[in-house]
Amino acid sequence: MCDIRGCIVRAASPRSTCGRPVSALRLVLLTVMLCCGFWSTADAQQISTGPNHTCTLVAYSHLMCFGAVQHGRLLIKNPQPVDQPFVHVATAAGFVCAITQIGNVRCWGLNPFLVRDDLVPESSTDIWTMVAVGNGFACHLHQNGTLHCRGLNDQRQCEPPLIYPDRVVMVSAGEAHACAVTAQAKLYCWGSNQQAQRDFTHIASMNKSEVVWVRCGSHSTCAITRYAQPACWGSRLPPVDPSLRVVEIAPGSTMICAILLDAKIVCWGDSVYGTSPIDISPSSSFGVVRQLALGLDHACAIQGNEALLRCWGSNRQGQTNVNPSEFFSVSTPSPHHTSMPCFFSL
Repeated sequence: MCDIRGCIVRAASPRSTCGRPVSALRLVLLTVMLCCGFWSTADAQQISTGPNHTCTLVAYSHLMCFGAVQHGRLLIKNPQPVDQPFVHVATAAGFVCAITQIGNVRCWGLNPFLVRDDLVPESSTDIWTMVAVGNGFACHLHQNGTLHCRGLNDQRQCEPPLIYPDRVVMVSAGEAHACAVTAQAKLYCWGSNQQAQRDFTHIASMNKSEVVWVRCGSHSTCAITRYAQPACWGSRLPPVDPSLRVVEIAPGSTMICAILLDAKIVCWGDSVYGTSPIDISPSSSFGVVRQLALGLDHACAIQGNEALLRCWGSNRQGQTNVNPSEFFSVSTPSPHHTSMPCFFSL
């Protein structure tokens, strides 16, 4: 069966239930790899997930993406080679934006609403440091703390509020809304509110405490206060335990995952995890968890001193399958390897 826990291969069938023809030997290998552990890659620096794909910056700031595969090819096409390494990446449905080392923003993919031309700095001081991508729009954070959004604006998602003289330090985008955290620990959200994804006025902790972290889902938002208290609001998300203390939190379509203060990963929601947070952290030998990202029904994390990229959940479109045959790499491929967290013999 294929579900949030991964693509489980039935050895009695000549095909996996995820739809790929496999040999008898490969059935055994896939069963062990997918059921006994996760695909992984080392030296991951940052991850970003779309609904059905994953992008990561790996060693030497090279970018690779996998998932959203149709007829064996990625739906997000490889951009032209660039002569500058990437330092930040953000992705949405069928689209990717990344920032180069010199501060240019480069976008590519299948999105007809978003202008794909690079944002070339006008001077040596005009540098972009972060980008957030939604459905047809993107918001870019300038090094001076100002936001610039472009693309589809039917829900006013390209019209961030005037924050000056405060400075934006973090921005995140959902399907048609976006949120930002400022240097004074204030939270601002704009764009669509059809699912109450930008309305946090009813959440006491978000109004009375300083906010230091925000992450948007497609129709939802999660944030963290200075006291490590999380809160989430919007469409179809399960409630958040107010006793949790987290350093990072990410909303999916009907579930939430978070990194606790002790670097463990917990997830809850949907029919798989239930309503109470469940520890799904891998073996303690992988050390601390550095980063977390959720797609529609998959998740990825960067873990351990080796910065391993670990993905789990639905693999219907290869979004958890860190497989060199199904990702593209921008610029010269960097050294990477896959590993399994368990031993087996045939």
